[in-house]
Amino acid sequence: MTEYTLVRQPVATYEQQLTLLQKVQHELDALLKQIVTTIEEQVRTDKTLSQYLS
Repeated sequence: MTEYTLVRQPVATYEQQLTLLQKVQHELDALLKQIVTTIEEQVRTDKTLSQYLS
């Protein structure tokens, strides 16, 4: 066993996984923002339509 196989290789693997997770988190945050915006727009549309019906 060498320092590379015990320390450096696992650290490199974890860093790659962390980078991937950060990318996924960013994508999910953007998706969540888009979902919230779409829901808010739908609520506004529904309120406008309900005013026409009342």
